[in-house]
Amino acid sequence: TAVEQSFTITVANVNDAPEFTSTIITAATEDVEYTYTVTATDIDTSDTLVFAASTKPAWLSLAETEAGHVLSGTPTNADVGENSVVLTVTDNHVTTAVEQSFTITVANVNDAPVWDQTALSAVVPLTALPDRSAILSLNGLFTDPDSDLFTVVVTQDPGQGKAVGTTPATDAA
Repeated sequence: TAVEQSFTITVANVNDAPEFTSTIITAATEDVEYTYTVTATDIDTSDTLVFAASTKPAWLSLAETEAGHVLSGTPTNADVGENSVVLTVTDNHVTTAVEQSFTITVANVNDAPVWDQTALSAVVPLTALPDRSAILSLNGLFTDPDSDLFTVVVTQDPGQGKAVGTTPATDAA
């Protein structure tokens, strides 16, 4: 005779860690807004995901928007080069955050040289004398944010001549 027995098996749920699903954007350009929408999933559908940026440069912020969690910001000339980022996601059961580590490389954009108008106004106007020359120091009056070499041309009335020089750190005469 066959013996029949009924029983119930209870399967205990084990929490599964969330996983990042977004594709990292690792390139940015100076003075152009960088935007990366961060996404993750958790097989445990009742878990709430919490995103954070444990490492990021000052020019970036992580915010929750209608589009989701967005890492964004506009890098400046000072941010050109490699910038480390570590994003984390946790659920309400995981004790260790899941990390997404990457480097954003900010490409340089050539910035125009600038001149210090305040310092320039402090220079005493020179009066050209016939058959004489004058030297005007341009040190500190002009800078280039990218530290590129550049040429400064100072032109007066064509009858008075002109001064040409290369800077930084040299005088024009």
